[in-house]
Amino acid sequence: MTVLTSQSNTANETAWQKEQRLFSELFFRLRDAFLNRLFDLRPEKAVRRMRYLTFLFLISGFLVSLRYYRLEIWAGYIQDILYYLFVQTPYAPIHTGDPFTNFFSFGWQALMDPRALQYLPILLASFFIALQSAAIYLADIFELEDVSVARRFV
Repeated sequence: MTVLTSQSNTANETAWQKEQRLFSELFFRLRDAFLNRLFDLRPEKAVRRMRYLTFLFLISGFLVSLRYYRLEIWAGYIQDILYYLFVQTPYAPIHTGDPFTNFFSFGWQALMDPRALQYLPILLASFFIALQSAAIYLADIFELEDVSVARRFV
């Protein structure tokens, strides 16, 4: 009876409803494929996850630093890099120093600012709490005696 109901529902649906249903099904399949790829257990995928984690940590630091170093300041350094790369006029007479070195030294200064670093314990505490929780869960699932084995795996 259920099969007949689902067939009659698909026969009565409009083109918009059909496309919406198909989009929903395919979107959930895409999400599942993305998560399976992200949490793959192969060693090269673990290296990729570490790169993602490092990138997210740097993005978090950038977002925190925006509170003290406005976006216009960051844009000025990026603008210098773009001028250096794409403008045909000589860059050196207009600006002092290498734009890449200037950008990275400014970025380091912004990330190492004590006002921005005050948020570091919050980020690290939440990370290590999540790591420990995942390790305890994994140790419980596989009935491991030592949680440190599961923590190294995670």
